[in-house]
Amino acid sequence: VLFRSALDGSADCVPSIRRWRLAGLPTFLPPQKVQVVLDACDRTTAMGLRDYAVLMALAKLGLRASEVAALSLDDSDWQSGSVLVHSKGRRQAMMPLRHDVGTA
Repeated sequence: VLFRSALDGSADCVPSIRRWRLAGLPTFLPPQKVQVVLDACDRTTAMGLRDYAVLMALAKLGLRASEVAALSLDDSDWQSGSVLVHSKGRRQAMMPLRHDVGTA
């Protein structure tokens, strides 16, 4: 039956099963290039300090750009050394705040 349907073309009426490809691993910058980007920030200006802090949060905490954009100073608990991160789907998570990121 299957062979005959392949010959007469009736097998073309049955949709094929979709094959999903797994997404590749995300790419990242090697530590040397991250340092080059961080060193490019002019930390003598307010904008340079802001840029440096954002890049440190991205590089050292592994936050998404949207998570960094949603951060406010009220999200940081300096005494406990943690930061409240607003993730996808309205989830919130407390993460440890690295000293080098906190001082940025």
